[in-house]
Amino acid sequence: MKIGSLIFGVVCVAGVVFGQGGLTPPGAPAPTMKTLDEISAAIAGTAHAAGQVESRIDVETLAGDGSSRHLVVVPGSYYLSSNLVVSNMNAIAVGCSGVTLDLNGFSIMQLASGTGEGVNISAVASGVSVRNGSIHNFNHGILGAGSNNCFKTLSFFYNLAGLASGPSSRMINCHAYHNNGVYGINAGEGSVLSGCSAYYSGGKGIQTADDCTLDRCLSYNNNGGGIYVGVGCSLNACSAKDNVGFGIRTSTDCVLKSCMATENGGAGFTGGAANAFSDCAALDNTGTGFNVAQVCRLKDCVAKGNQGNGINALFGANLSGCNASDNHGAYGICVGLASRVARCNASENSSSTTAESTRTKAVCCSVVPPAGTQTTAIRRSGFVRPGRPPFKTAP
Repeated sequence: MKIGSLIFGVVCVAGVVFGQGGLTPPGAPAPTMKTLDEISAAIAGTAHAAGQVESRIDVETLAGDGSSRHLVVVPGSYYLSSNLVVSNMNAIAVGCSGVTLDLNGFSIMQLASGTGEGVNISAVASGVSVRNGSIHNFNHGILGAGSNNCFKTLSFFYNLAGLASGPSSRMINCHAYHNNGVYGINAGEGSVLSGCSAYYSGGKGIQTADDCTLDRCLSYNNNGGGIYVGVGCSLNACSAKDNVGFGIRTSTDCVLKSCMATENGGAGFTGGAANAFSDCAALDNTGTGFNVAQVCRLKDCVAKGNQGNGINALFGANLSGCNASDNHGAYGICVGLASRVARCNASENSSSTTAESTRTKAVCCSVVPPAGTQTTAIRRSGFVRPGRPPFKTAP
């Protein structure tokens, strides 16, 4: 009796609480997707409510003047909706800060070769970003005189100069090919270049002012040299190959790590005073492998197959763990006064010797002559010159 009463009570309560409604469907579901125009309008409304600039503006809607097809004079976000072709004038002139210009995968082209600027950024314009497209046949692809600008995923073809930036700019994945003037890419003071390249330029491939950082940049087959940087620059994993002139040339107080100079028409590396090279390689260059000024440091560097000396350093040099082999100059390794050479090897170079000036210290080094030549003394005490006693082992 108690169990039956309990079941009856539960059924009654369930009937009261969960009564059924109508079973007729309300009709077909209404569409819930929004068009791109509706989404853009919603974004614009949100930005407007927050006091921000409204949605992107098509460059084609902008007026120009006698020197430029389109003028950007208001901060905001702009884009190309098709290729932009001009003749005897600038394509786009940016006269204010805070502008983002998305080329949207399209090209800017000049019909009158070598005239005008593809994008001309005023010296007073900072914080300008240009990205995602290609620029052909101008005087400059981009002439960016302002500071703190950003250039990303851009290609420059057949201009007199590809890309020129002002100070403290960023260049990311920018590539300059067949630009026939003085350089492919030129960066202002304090700029950062990452993943950039220059090929077949009429002058230098990549050149920078002082205090710049270059990471994974390439410079091949340029007529005026590969990479040329100012004072206090830092280069990581950069490469220069098959340039008519030098491979990589640095001013004073630069740091180079894991860089390579190969088959260039001049020296592989030409360095100013107080440079530091680590894990760098100079291979098969027409000139000297490493030709550096005073008080430079080379650690774990390789010079092989160069037509000049393998390593040539002025006074006060510090070399450790370096290897010079198969070079065809007078010496594998040649250092100046008051230098220190430790754990280095010079093998199979044309003269089989290393030149050392007075007070140079050579520690745990070896000199190996080419096959079939008169053997030069090989001692752990250091490098030996023919007919001269070995240098004393450094303490």
